[in-house]
Amino acid sequence: MNVSTGNKLKPGETIWQYEVEAFLGSGAFGNVYLAHHRTMRRRRVAIKQLRMSEAPPSIVKRFIHESYAMGELYHPNVVLIYELIEPEMYPDIDTYYIVMEYVDGGTLLDWMNKPERPLASLSEQIRILKAVCRGLAMAHQEGIFHRDIKPENILLNRDGSQIKIGDWGLAHLESHKMTVLGDVLGTMDYMPPEQSSGQSINADARSDLYSLGVIFYEMVTGHVCLDLESIGNQAVMEFLQRNPLQAGNKQLLTHVAQKACLEAIQRLPRTDSRVYAPKVPQSVHDFLMRAVTIDPADRFQSANEFIAGLDELAAETTAPPPRKRDERVAKVATMLVQARQLRQNLQYNEAIVLLEEARSLLGGEVGVCLELARIYNILHRPAEALKVLMQALEGNGDNYVILRDLGITYKAMGEKEKALDALRRSLELNPTQTQIKTLCTQLERQLGL
Repeated sequence: MNVSTGNKLKPGETIWQYEVEAFLGSGAFGNVYLAHHRTMRRRRVAIKQLRMSEAPPSIVKRFIHESYAMGELYHPNVVLIYELIEPEMYPDIDTYYIVMEYVDGGTLLDWMNKPERPLASLSEQIRILKAVCRGLAMAHQEGIFHRDIKPENILLNRDGSQIKIGDWGLAHLESHKMTVLGDVLGTMDYMPPEQSSGQSINADARSDLYSLGVIFYEMVTGHVCLDLESIGNQAVMEFLQRNPLQAGNKQLLTHVAQKACLEAIQRLPRTDSRVYAPKVPQSVHDFLMRAVTIDPADRFQSANEFIAGLDELAAETTAPPPRKRDERVAKVATMLVQARQLRQNLQYNEAIVLLEEARSLLGGEVGVCLELARIYNILHRPAEALKVLMQALEGNGDNYVILRDLGITYKAMGEKEKALDALRRSLELNPTQTQIKTLCTQLERQLGL
């Protein structure tokens, strides 16, 4: 069944030669779907659909522009675009679609938020950053600047071995100049000062590298280098103190907050990385603060220079490998990946067998214990989950993820006081857990505290 509207599509509907499998997500003016080619069925693709009825002409131009930008790039670290489906060229189609490579492991933001923290090590962070840099180096060489590098626009495959840059909708091509002086483009937390000041037309390689520097800063410290949320809230509070009658004018208050944030990006010094990560090595701290400095002339000047700096960090901070590799560690790591895949396929018993074998090899290895306890809780076997988590807690009493899962397990067992104690300890170690705060409040009410 062909479609001829810009409405949300359903599984089974077709877009030219592609059959929709599932809805993946949406943005302000577009939807994204998982689909496959009707004849080459093993070719799975992501299709971005523009909702024409909601999109102003400028957005339509940006959408087409993204296809131009991505179509210019052929690199292992850039999402590959297959075609642009235009309503003027295809029958029964009245909106635009970009058909692109499907990357099945989620975004870098998803990986940064995983409870098992697969990107906690500096070596993994450097591996990710170098891959992004390689993609950017090629794009910059072609005169293309992304201008919206952020974790949501970096995609990984399921095992994290492939890293690709996507969403080039704000890209600036020398041959397709669209930005006019005064445009403010990008996502604020990762926006370089030259873009926040309305000089997006002058954004260059150093602008993308600033955004990548913010990502590195966030991976190392757990925070971005400017607390724009607090800055915006403070500006609104001060504005309302002077203009209390404007409290209901949400559009005006949003403008006040945005203006304060844009001004902060242009002029406020970035937070010292050691405020959030006191034990960060000096060489890493120096790299981070150079990467996110306000003046482009003081930053890394090219993606290749950024890569060279990362290589120096790796050489300075990586301990020499042990003489004898512990084969059990490598085996357990492989077993853990296999067990997670089994869980995703709902093969819980097979995953348990594999994880129990891993425990016999390495005892209370945190990742194995967390995965095993998670499966026991899914199967409503909290007593067994509790036993596993208590083993993991030995020697890891400051791991907020273990304490969080321990609290949730106690709650499932009806042990509300023990649950509250574990969840409070988890919050002390990581106060940003909004859902855990809510759960603590509920338990406090139930306990009459």
